[in-house]
Amino acid sequence: MNKRLAFLIDTRYCNDCKTCEIACKMERRLKPGIRWREVRKFENANVSYDGNDPVKYPDGISPHFAIHIPMGCNHCEKPECVTVCPMNAYSKTAMGPVIHNYQACIGCSKCVAACPYSAPVFDKDVQKSSKCDMCYDRMQEGMEPYCVQCCPNNALKIDTYENLVAHYGEAQDLSGVNAGGTPGSASINTLLPEGKLTNPSIVVKHW
Repeated sequence: MNKRLAFLIDTRYCNDCKTCEIACKMERRLKPGIRWREVRKFENANVSYDGNDPVKYPDGISPHFAIHIPMGCNHCEKPECVTVCPMNAYSKTAMGPVIHNYQACIGCSKCVAACPYSAPVFDKDVQKSSKCDMCYDRMQEGMEPYCVQCCPNNALKIDTYENLVAHYGEAQDLSGVNAGGTPGSASINTLLPEGKLTNPSIVVKHW
């Protein structure tokens, strides 16, 4: 198993406060409309719930289901952005982060289309893409990414992938989550694609 760095995304503690989004924008001085980290939300409600189904809703749990995913670049082991970029503007570092050479970007947006997590963001004003780099400069100085440092609920953590798997399991997606839901509702798996696609450097913890 690789010793690569990875994010823990603990959905049990993310309450959609968006502190990670704000921290990222402040630390990286991102312009309005550009977000490298975004809290994505899945919600569902069972309108037929009457409070008398202890099997489906044990201990009086609310029929309203919500899960929040603080999503940025997942610094995949098989990054699609690296594969499709015609200018080789993306590179995978030995530490784990996937780095984007902003100056080399020609604005073709192939990375934006290829990434299953929609991590690269295209800026129409300057015709270039950009994305999270796991606060690579901070990491080289022994500091955590700013989003991790600022999360008030410890819903985001960073460690080696090996350590995170040992403590939280090996889930890289939400395939084990049964969200219930109503007919015609969106699938919870639209929040997070199957991990086997690109082997993302994340561990997802859910109840």
